[in-house]
Amino acid sequence: MKHLKALACIVALLSAPAAAQEVSSTAGNPIQLQSTTVTLDATGDATWTYDTPFPVAPDLSHMVQGLDKINPVTCNYMARTNALVTIHCWRANTLSALLGGMFSGSVAGVQVNLTARYRQGQ
Repeated sequence: MKHLKALACIVALLSAPAAAQEVSSTAGNPIQLQSTTVTLDATGDATWTYDTPFPVAPDLSHMVQGLDKINPVTCNYMARTNALVTIHCWRANTLSALLGGMFSGSVAGVQVNLTARYRQGQ
């Protein structure tokens, strides 16, 4: 019987309109959020110093702006502290990525949107 109730709850959640499925922070745990757009240099690097330092190194997400599907840009962070993040990005087409990560094309001037998020108690 418990399994049927759990299944009914899951079905109700999955069939609910998207607005009913909003995710919010845990009550009493404020979120600190900052975002920016950085421009990559000739080596594919960019550093962002946060406007206000976080208590600890925050979660980080990125989205590369306006590039084609043939030569996508991949980014990793090289350093991430409570005060700054340094990212390194490179461009590789699908074939070269399969052949061992050979690089294809410049990323100089590419813009990357960065978002840093810290939730107290995370």
